[in-house]
Amino acid sequence: MEIHINGIVRATYAFLSNVRVAFRHMDKEMFRNIYVTYMRPKLGYAAPFWNPHFKKHSRSG
Repeated sequence: MEIHINGIVRATYAFLSNVRVAFRHMDKEMFRNIYVTYMRPKLGYAAPFWNPHFKKHSRSG
C-alpha cells in the first residue's frame, strides 16, 4: 500500500510541476483554485479509509 500512496504523491507533484510551467505568473487565488479542484481530491481520495494499523506504516513507527 505504501508504494501506491507514494505513486499518488509523485503524480500530484508532477502535475504541480506542469501547472507551474503552464502558469508562470500564478497568484494565490489561481493556485488555490487549481489545488482545490485538481490536486487535493487526488491526495484525499480514500484517506479516511487508509489508517496505519501497523507501526511500519506510521511516521512514528
